[in-house]
Amino acid sequence: MKQINNFWNWFQDNEHLLSNRKDKDDEKEESALYWLGEFLGYYCPNLIYLIVQNKKGKKSAELIISADSDPDFYGEVIKLVDAAPEISGWKITAFIQPSPQLWGEINEKIKPFIFPDIMLNRGELLFIPWDNHLNDKMILRIYCRQFTIGCKKKHWEKALHIYIQHILGGITYGNHIAFVEIARKYKETENSIYLYDLPYYIETINNERRYNPNSGNK
Repeated sequence: MKQINNFWNWFQDNEHLLSNRKDKDDEKEESALYWLGEFLGYYCPNLIYLIVQNKKGKKSAELIISADSDPDFYGEVIKLVDAAPEISGWKITAFIQPSPQLWGEINEKIKPFIFPDIMLNRGELLFIPWDNHLNDKMILRIYCRQFTIGCKKKHWEKALHIYIQHILGGITYGNHIAFVEIARKYKETENSIYLYDLPYYIETINNERRYNPNSGNK
């Protein structure tokens, strides 16, 4: 409980450095982000955070605490978020939730999903599900037109990992996805599916298993 209190005491003292994009001091914000990660790690090194800073027209920033899709640490996320104090201007959320913006019309789905060094064009992200004989979770092979051998693969893997969590939500990701790999070359086949349709694919598989328990992975 001491580490939980330490985390929230630090956050209350420093949240003003993290909440707003305007008039910010980049050096102080970078330092605050570093220490946010450190204090979270003191409590549980297996947790991660995401911050959605408040934009024009939005009243609150959001701090998301996640177990990075590892079910063994879901309880630690819940304990930390349940202990969160009321902080003006902030929404505290447990787990990455499915984003309604990613379930919109097709013109919304193909808008770029932007990270600091990477822009994912959603209309150019495909996947092929692979059978996983160890359990019911899926192995995804991702095909990305922008990815080349010269790209920093770890950065792309992290970006795709977060993007898929935004599509599915952190818990659904942990329950259904075993492994994600990036294909070396982009190609479209009759079996490839747009990545933004992954929730519908999982829903279809779940329905098949519900009505035909012996169906297995497709």
